[in-house]
Amino acid sequence: NGSSLDEDILEEASIQNVETFLALTDDNETNILSSLLAQQQGCERTIALVNNNSAYMPLISPLGIDAMVSPRSIIVAKIMKHIRKGRIRGLHNIRDGDAEVIEVEVTESSTIANTAIKDLALPEGVKIGAIIREDQVLMPRPDRMIRPDDLVIVLATQHQALTVEKMFSVQVVL
Repeated sequence: NGSSLDEDILEEASIQNVETFLALTDDNETNILSSLLAQQQGCERTIALVNNNSAYMPLISPLGIDAMVSPRSIIVAKIMKHIRKGRIRGLHNIRDGDAEVIEVEVTESSTIANTAIKDLALPEGVKIGAIIREDQVLMPRPDRMIRPDDLVIVLATQHQALTVEKMFSVQVVL
């Protein structure tokens, strides 16, 4: 029991042998500073809970903190997953919502099913990061076909998220 800002407490906890240090107090500054202290004492990886991430986001990477968890971003991602149309399996906000990593399932009637990546005419701000097909992770090559049942990992700016939604939308065939 003690403060994560106390070097003696971290040493007593053998912080130098810890793989991942999670700073999860209700104080942003304590989380950031204790993460830095844990790294100084030899911890491999640090993750800090930061509630007002727009103010602290520019600090996280330069300070060397490995990851920042934002409850606000998590809640937004959960809500957006239910609002978005199509077969979206996962949606993860990054950079406080400036961009989204979207996991989309391709169905037989998706607008991009059976289309080569080079023929998609992806707009600025949209990139395909990977295609998961039957337990294989495939890198996006221009000639790679997107097939039904693929799970496509897309990185899109916030402004292009609706474009991605339309690209993967299901078309009703009568």
